[in-house]
Amino acid sequence: MENLMITIGIIGGLASIISYLMQVAGVKSKLIHVSYALILVLITSFFIYDSASVEAKNKLLESQVAELKNIEYQAAKILNNSSRGNGGERRGFMLASIAMLEKFKEEQPDTYSMAKEFAITSGVLINEQEDGVKRLHQGWALTDGANAMEALLKGLAGGAENEK
Repeated sequence: MENLMITIGIIGGLASIISYLMQVAGVKSKLIHVSYALILVLITSFFIYDSASVEAKNKLLESQVAELKNIEYQAAKILNNSSRGNGGERRGFMLASIAMLEKFKEEQPDTYSMAKEFAITSGVLINEQEDGVKRLHQGWALTDGANAMEALLKGLAGGAENEK
């Protein structure tokens, strides 16, 4: 916006000088001054358009950076506030991670779909408590799944989990 105001001020100043010169000059000189004025207006218009275009791109990039920071913050929040000591806590951690990834699936569609598929194959939705061997295998699968999900969230957090 500042560039626009400066540019308008420069155009106004040049237009004033050119109009003063046009009063003093002859017909041929007036045509030359009008040509200069048109060239200046075209160049200035280009710079105004370019400045507005750069400003729009900057706003888009700023919003993308803010969205990435939000993803980092959410991942760090889950990492810092979820315990993973037993099977139920690991299951909850994985479900919370999937819920967070689902929230950002527009920005990270592949990450969300892979994490969801992995969580399901890890048995996060299955509860095998009747048979001791099945329960043991499910515990290992949940531990493996929670460890993988933790590594994924650490990657998304980008070190933000260490900031307090």
